[in-house]
Amino acid sequence: MKIAILGLGRNCIPNEVFSCEYDGDANVIIDLIGSLKSLSVKAQLIVSSNPEPLVQVKRRVVDEIAIGNSVLRTLIGLGELDGDAVIKGVRGEAFGVSVSGKVVLFARPLLIYLVHDSEPLINELKLLLNNAPPSVSIEDVIRELASLIISERRSKKVSRTLAYLEEFLQDNDVSKLPPYILDLLTSVGAVQGDRVNRELIERIINEVKTRIYPRRG
Repeated sequence: MKIAILGLGRNCIPNEVFSCEYDGDANVIIDLIGSLKSLSVKAQLIVSSNPEPLVQVKRRVVDEIAIGNSVLRTLIGLGELDGDAVIKGVRGEAFGVSVSGKVVLFARPLLIYLVHDSEPLINELKLLLNNAPPSVSIEDVIRELASLIISERRSKKVSRTLAYLEEFLQDNDVSKLPPYILDLLTSVGAVQGDRVNRELIERIINEVKTRIYPRRG
């Protein structure tokens, strides 16, 4: 893995993993000063302390970042971003979002791990890359569900997929969802274990219905 660090100055010591300026081959960019102005980079993960040139900031809040049941120790979240949340804080804050096939994370690494003990930081960045793939967006899930429902209605006049979604909206019972729906909802963070993001579920289902029942003008 190659990590480009922007803005660390003379404290940055390049090696086989870290580069101290923009590197076109980097998998991860850590931007400490908000100098990155475009998403036209190869890196799949951008950790920025000032991501406003790339994505809209919803609110600033400092808290820990969680991946599954693990709380990260080398990075601290700095605020919520507007978009499809793929990395969250311990209280559900949308610290990282999927944008144009990249993950932008509003956070900064602790200096001790950048300068003195980089191995824990490298391991947690790998964890973020592995657990927050940017390839699946909310739009992808909506399109997939709508396509399934339309196909079912053509063959059977009734859609089991739509029935499952509507029932789930009523009772929030994850155990009743078939695996194919659960996987889709989990891929965008609408379901995380037993936790349900009701606001996101409602958004997905309402948008799916709009695709199935377009308004007649």
